Amino acid sequence: MRLLFIHAKDFEYRVKEKALSEAEIISEDKKHATFNDCLVIFTCVEKKDEENPEEVINNAIENITEIVNKVKPSIVVLYPYAHLSQELAPPELALNILSKLENKLQQDLKIPIFRAPFGWYKEFKLHCYGHPLAELSRTILPTSRIKKIIKKYFKILTPKGELLNPEDYEFKDLNDPLRVLFKVWN
Repeated sequence: MRLLFIHAKDFEYRVKEKALSEAEIISEDKKHATFNDCLVIFTCVEKKDEENPEEVINNAIENITEIVNKVKPSIVVLYPYAHLSQELAPPELALNILSKLENKLQQDLKIPIFRAPFGWYKEFKLHCYGHPLAELSRTILPTSRIKKIIKKYFKILTPKGELLNPEDYEFKDLNDPLRVLFKVWN
């Protein structure tokens, strides 16, 4: 999931037309909205979020909560914005994740949460504050994805100052504590 945070003095959007056949059905009150002193969060659900949607939602909530506590907006506006990634999640999954994110934020935060319509072309006007936290971005990854990125390497530093690969080190015996430790970590 990609998040682009803008602390806005003023934000307004207006629905123009469907962008997707799977666009959500919206009421009249969602076709146009205006906000003041808001944290606009441009959101993009990515294909890799399928691996663990709940974890992605929880990590997003943690990041959003941290920023809300720092900038103290009057309202949070979740704004679906597919332009933040080239690897989009299927529309049904994206809408499901955004809806769950909205609902959990409503439970967790003490300020109003508003989600702009998903699957629609919209025009918007934005007046961004100019303070240091007014513009931020985050990439939220499932832990399983992070684990694939992180590689662990082990080296053994000998008393003589040599740096060896564990397979090149001569352990004393099968019960050598260093050998046991290496097997546990590897």
